[in-house]
Amino acid sequence: MSRCLLQTLLISYFYHEVIKILGISAFEREAAAAAVMDGQVQAAARESSFSRQSCDPSFPAGAIRFCLQETGWSPAELDAIVFYQKPLPRFDRLLRSILIDAPGGFQHFQQELPQWISERFFLKRSLQQKLRGIWPEGRVVPLAFAHHHLSQAANAFFSSPFEEAAVVVIDGPGEWTTTTIAIGQGNRITPLKEIRFPHGLALLYSAFAHYLSAAGAEHLLAHLAAYGNPESADFHYFYETIQDKLAALRQDGSLRLQLENFNIRNGAVVPDARRWEQLFGIPGRKPGGEWTQTHCDLALAIERQTEESLLHLAREARQLTGLPKLCLSGKLAQHGRLNGRLYEAGLFDEIYLPPTPGEAGGAIGAALSYYHIGRLQPRTVRSAGEVLHHGLLGPSFSNFEIERLLRQQNLRPQYFADFEDLCQETAVRLAKGQLIGWFQGKQEFSEHPLGNRSLLADPRSPEVLQRFHRQWNQDSDRALPTLAVLEEDAARYFTTPLHSPFGLLQAPLLPEYCTPAPDDYATWPLTRKRAFPKGAFPLCTEADGYARVYSVHWERTPHFWRLLRAFREQSDCSMLMNAPFCGPGQPLASRPQDALSSFQQLDLDALVLNNFLISKE
Repeated sequence: MSRCLLQTLLISYFYHEVIKILGISAFEREAAAAAVMDGQVQAAARESSFSRQSCDPSFPAGAIRFCLQETGWSPAELDAIVFYQKPLPRFDRLLRSILIDAPGGFQHFQQELPQWISERFFLKRSLQQKLRGIWPEGRVVPLAFAHHHLSQAANAFFSSPFEEAAVVVIDGPGEWTTTTIAIGQGNRITPLKEIRFPHGLALLYSAFAHYLSAAGAEHLLAHLAAYGNPESADFHYFYETIQDKLAALRQDGSLRLQLENFNIRNGAVVPDARRWEQLFGIPGRKPGGEWTQTHCDLALAIERQTEESLLHLAREARQLTGLPKLCLSGKLAQHGRLNGRLYEAGLFDEIYLPPTPGEAGGAIGAALSYYHIGRLQPRTVRSAGEVLHHGLLGPSFSNFEIERLLRQQNLRPQYFADFEDLCQETAVRLAKGQLIGWFQGKQEFSEHPLGNRSLLADPRSPEVLQRFHRQWNQDSDRALPTLAVLEEDAARYFTTPLHSPFGLLQAPLLPEYCTPAPDDYATWPLTRKRAFPKGAFPLCTEADGYARVYSVHWERTPHFWRLLRAFREQSDCSMLMNAPFCGPGQPLASRPQDALSSFQQLDLDALVLNNFLISKE
């Protein structure tokens, strides 16, 4: 071995260059920032946690400040800032979409052009100006851009416990791609197949959400579909119409929209309302309008179509890669029923869903893709136990900070030096039917609460059901609460083996926990169906006996696991209702003062802040 080579190897062994990257997603549904060091996510947060605007898409100045404060980094230490999509290809798609929809898109084009130019065409300059507003005296940090679907794929694969896996992204278009099948191996992600705008499964699904006035709240389609009648003539007609007139599904999972029945606005595919009314025989639902059985049958038809398309894509991914493991990301990866169906199909031995598979998670993916692919850095595959902590990356607060706030508010809480005593007291209250706010540790960076910012209750309690509906019945975008279950006890309640560490799966409850529907149930009017008892856990159960599940593991959220165990001792029930800790239309409570504000606004019985308990009694 030459002296020069030996010297190089010794330097490489003893000197390790630390690479610090800040990932950003912004200007879509949810803005976020994430800090990554040497391929490991150190901190991440949504901008809504700091602006207090739900689903805030604006530049994530607050989230960036948090990431730097949490890590202790100065701007001078950053090697790069990476935005989660490429602006020029996206701007090109926006312009070309005008031509696709001509002449209908020109008026919209004239209205939106100034914003497009400032936010898309000159995005790099705009971002640099906004960053200088955060650190005016700091150096100019190199700014890079990742492809949108690569950011989504990296968010799933590089944070997974897999050395290699098939990767599927089903999302809206960042630049042009709407669906990606790729193979992830080590520190590489290689695209194998794609579907491009204006076609794609997520676009079709969003168009139906738009037609039923559920845009931005696509989970409502799955909720409505549970009331649909698969034996009805309407359902069969709607299902066939979707296949024949709207979207041609191929065996490989590719899907082409029949564009004469759609309009393209601001780069989004939306229904042609007049044509859809002719096709389906019903007008689009108005915002705030009543739901009907026909709406439910239409929702069931698109759910079935979407389910079939997803399974075709999964089969194609398995065939192309030959790998038994799957990473799934993008907008449709937030769909608990589809994810559950994919698990039940058994096409893959293991499936990984990142805690934040949507737009906000693109901040993590952008940083990870730059580190591994842009900088050619090797990847250390994390164990399943390490992956469990990936959803808890936000702000946390000490007992000292909380006590100071409570003193300022002239509140006299009960303090528990022994956390086990706090769990026992909270469990007793829950078993008595109380509704409790629960605030612990780091805020979740996930689509659903993981037991650190949660509203908790006994899911069996009819009184809690009524109180919950009274407070949130006006919040139509709110999904049904999750059932948080001790992972070791999940088989007591659900028909399929469960591992749902981030609450992204829906699963069927065992028959003994569901109320059998009468023989004539399908003929009932929708109002009567919605009033029908849903079984042992009515607050969290869909009409067809499915529930969103969060399997609680002692390694990930030990405080929440200890509370669930204490509740099991009190009630012989291993599950709690787990809803986001926030008021109607508000983002998740991020700080103790947010939790106190929600506690005072809502009809809650008690609030737990770390080791403190406040009661309204």
